[in-house]
Amino acid sequence: MTGPQTKNQTPNLASDIAALMDVSARLEAIAAADPVLAAVEFGEIIRNVPGRYAVLHCKYNGLDAILRLSTGSVDIGLDQTWEEMNRLWPHLRDGRLTMAEPLYYNAAQGALIVSRAEGQPLFALARQMPGPEALPMLCEAAQWLRHATRDSEADRAARPGPWRARAAKAAAKQPFADLRALEDEILVILEQLEKHISGQNWRVAIIHGDFHPDNLLRSARHLSGIDFGGSHRLPIYKDMARFLMHLGRRGLLPSGARWMGVDAALAQAFKTSFELSPFEAEILLPFFLGVEALLRVENRNLPDRRIRAARRMYEGLLSDLTALAGRL
Repeated sequence: MTGPQTKNQTPNLASDIAALMDVSARLEAIAAADPVLAAVEFGEIIRNVPGRYAVLHCKYNGLDAILRLSTGSVDIGLDQTWEEMNRLWPHLRDGRLTMAEPLYYNAAQGALIVSRAEGQPLFALARQMPGPEALPMLCEAAQWLRHATRDSEADRAARPGPWRARAAKAAAKQPFADLRALEDEILVILEQLEKHISGQNWRVAIIHGDFHPDNLLRSARHLSGIDFGGSHRLPIYKDMARFLMHLGRRGLLPSGARWMGVDAALAQAFKTSFELSPFEAEILLPFFLGVEALLRVENRNLPDRRIRAARRMYEGLLSDLTALAGRL
């Protein structure tokens, strides 16, 4: 077994050293308990959340791989992640649309190993390209998500209330007064939409749970999904909204047209890939875009350009939601 290395130096050296020692101690413990893990070559730490988990590069049976390691007593959902990855793997192992392969899991030691997917994060690629070039690449994400969720889809009674409540709770933490004012108006319309949704059905599936452009890697051969730690059976519109709003609140509009605060053409790609009904496309997806916008609260450490982009997103979302409410 080889020990981990940190990827970058940071100003808080004492904290970095302490975190590295904690991860090293966990690696020694799992290697002592499991001969398979003892043979793994551990590389640099990609991410470390002290007291919860660490993610590292590693070599597993000679393959480039990623280790997700529990480092605390909090359940980080590895059992569910392993189960979901093995459910999806037969559907996403071949072809253009694929995923990281589940390789090894020791539940008792809190260690899960997957293959290292090739490619670069979709978000980084999109930022480097002119909008017309980035748009087809981003639209492929809708196809990936449809491919991943199709086999677990079902109709369920819609329960929009808890989602609106979560959005309201998150919005209360918004530190920027002008953004909070926009959010308050959005919440009023979400409450109106909730009344139209209650009593109806919506589609649910085992979704990715954190479906944003950094969790899709693109290469010449593949578009690969990674980081399935948030997979749950939820409304299918949640992952669509997460992806669209991640780009929209950062001002990435590759088509140049905005709808509900996000890129209009990219939203249409999700509507088309999932064959959304008029009710889904015109009520449910806007509802979840509003929820997702409010769940991700800006913070004062963000640069001014991010706050300006978020403001434009909120204004566009509110304008279109207001028009929608007027048609109901």
